[in-house]
Amino acid sequence: MKKLLCLIAMCLLIASSAYAGDEEQPPEPKVKFRGIQSVDAFDITHSKFSPFGGGDKDRHGESTNIKARVRPLRMGKLDAGGYVTYTEGSADTYDRKKGQWSNSDYRTVGGGVSGVYHHDRHRETEAELGILRQETDSWNSKLSSQQTESQIEARLRYGDESGRGAGEKLLPFWEVGIHYIHPYNVSYHDSKGKYDPYDNRQFVLFGSADLYDWYLDDVNHWRLTPTFNANLGYLWGKDSGYLQGGFGTKLAWYEQELIDIRILNPRWMFNGDGSRIYDYIATLKVDNVFRALWAAQTETYVSNK
Repeated sequence: MKKLLCLIAMCLLIASSAYAGDEEQPPEPKVKFRGIQSVDAFDITHSKFSPFGGGDKDRHGESTNIKARVRPLRMGKLDAGGYVTYTEGSADTYDRKKGQWSNSDYRTVGGGVSGVYHHDRHRETEAELGILRQETDSWNSKLSSQQTESQIEARLRYGDESGRGAGEKLLPFWEVGIHYIHPYNVSYHDSKGKYDPYDNRQFVLFGSADLYDWYLDDVNHWRLTPTFNANLGYLWGKDSGYLQGGFGTKLAWYEQELIDIRILNPRWMFNGDGSRIYDYIATLKVDNVFRALWAAQTETYVSNK
């Protein structure tokens, strides 16, 4: 009798355990909040250009851009949120035929929605759509003008870091994308009472590739990577297409890219004399600096390279 009771109790225990295992678990939340990891980018970029191509005009200029992307929502493989951007720049042009300087200052501010879809750990597609506001002040010895406008900005990018993820040093990363800016609600006036706004519409196909990963220490904490980039675009204001590109380099620490600099990258205009050479385009990735500092304080950190 005791053996029978023990057998029944054991069967009940097994049955209850099996039932508990089959019981439906609460579903994973469809939307997760990423917390501090939501800051996907905080970049500060400064660029400077000089005359190039031997045209009738010598152009000099520089600009600074600050851009941040924050994507707090995670829905499966999609991270969603928004971005903000601010640009301030100036350009000075000397017309050798007229013996005259022309100058302009501009400011652009705005933002919009931003999302990135992770196909897997190393491949992603990023899309952004936003509204910008630009103000431009221009002047020379005979005329001054002011122009304000709103702009629609659209950007789409695909990036593939599978090579670096697999430990390959040759061509570890590449990306391609498109960028389009379309102005509207343009307001213009000048000192002569004319209406002659500049068309800031532009479209560009862009691509870049990391050429080779050089690790600078035995524990693979510092990495130097030469790069190549190319842009094929069209500027409505100059009524001309252009080709721009060249080489650069990236510096990474604890697998976080800190600095991306492109040096002596020319832009060839297909029509007119608007060609220029970018002495440098340098980007400091502030968010990655903090990530690298955090990793450096982690005693258990091990490079996957």
